Amino acid sequence: MIDEQEWARAVEVLKGCSEVAVACHVFPDGDALGSMIGLGHFLRRQDKKGGSGGVAAPSGPESPAPEAATPPKKKGGSGGVAAPSGPESPAPEAAIPPKKKVWMGWGSPVLRVPPQFGFLPGLDLLGGEPPAAPEVFVAVDCANVDRLDLLQPVFRAAGTRVNLDHHATNDRFGDVNLVDPGAASSCELAYELVLRMGGVPDAEEATCFYTGIVTDTGRFQYSNTSPATLRTAADLRELGVDHTRVANEIFESSPFGYLRTMGTVLGRARLEDGVVWSWLDLRDLNGTRLDEAEDMINLLRAVREAGVAVLLKETEPGRYKVSMRSRGDVDVAGVAATFGGGGHPKAAGFTAPGGVEETMNALRATLHPLVVAEAARGIQGGVAAPRSGAEGDELRIPPGTGNAPEERTLWNKDRAEVPPEAPVGLPAELPAEAPVTSEREGGDAEL
Repeated sequence: MIDEQEWARAVEVLKGCSEVAVACHVFPDGDALGSMIGLGHFLRRQDKKGGSGGVAAPSGPESPAPEAATPPKKKGGSGGVAAPSGPESPAPEAAIPPKKKVWMGWGSPVLRVPPQFGFLPGLDLLGGEPPAAPEVFVAVDCANVDRLDLLQPVFRAAGTRVNLDHHATNDRFGDVNLVDPGAASSCELAYELVLRMGGVPDAEEATCFYTGIVTDTGRFQYSNTSPATLRTAADLRELGVDHTRVANEIFESSPFGYLRTMGTVLGRARLEDGVVWSWLDLRDLNGTRLDEAEDMINLLRAVREAGVAVLLKETEPGRYKVSMRSRGDVDVAGVAATFGGGGHPKAAGFTAPGGVEETMNALRATLHPLVVAEAARGIQGGVAAPRSGAEGDELRIPPGTGNAPEERTLWNKDRAEVPPEAPVGLPAELPAEAPVTSEREGGDAEL
């Protein structure tokens, strides 16, 4: 949870400033780009007095919360105030305060957006010469100041430094720290900040925020997906997000060379004592950009015999970036921290100290006792490990593992008969006929 005083301070400095830099970490992912562009784009629409569309938002403890703090159900004006219309009502130019000056980018010599995020609105606003000492600097999705890389001097020179992030390893490096490890993404926090400023994201900003949420939750399937996360996604959807396009662009679009690169990574994969790992060299890319290979770690993560997945990716000759994923109770953020990295308990990374073998030797020494301890608790690949038995035997999940509310009986799927006691969630008797259809409402079934 974020202290209300931190929220109030962030709202105050962002409403009152005339110049702000919004930056994310180097090698940006969907959450970094989404939170940066969504928030930066919103701030660009604000005047120097903190209002939207030339109308100042109410402020102060005695002022009621603006209606715009609740996402509208119907299309309307920005900031909860209807825009003037008709020939008799245009606001004179002198009455509209100048807009905030907003810079967006990250600390790399060249800003390269991963191709899967090329659909995001506002990419043309990124980059250029950053201000030497901005009035306010907002760092989004950065666990520590090092993630700003070349922008660290700009951050340190800023008048007020805001740190907006959801990583558990965040070291609260800002003057104002909007840090909540309980949030599934930084985009959720950026969205809340917009609401607290008395605004409502437009469709483009909502698309940016939704992108960060859908990527950091793995399409809402990871354990960090809370009811609040789903409610936020629903709010953003109502604001005009084309969720089908977002999903297609990020998860269902890749160059042909990606198939060969993926085959190389999978062909090298090794399973060692509950850890599955592989590596990717620059020469293996086959025309695929390195940032398009970010999700390959999830292919390794799917291995049920492994509790931890590791992928090393060569970022420049001889230098590797390490990504880790946990399926069970192993805290990979803690592991990454020992190598100078960070992240989340189930998803973390760091810059490798050496080559593939050197790095894996160091990782084995750190991971092995953790994976062994997890196996001793009856956890295998994030689920309770069943007892061994002959094919066709009944297998029982040990009770009390926390993976099921009660003991369940499993049976071999090739058996012709249903066991006497059907598992929870299945009918005691199968229907006489179970017709299979090739069509369903809304289109063809995926068979």
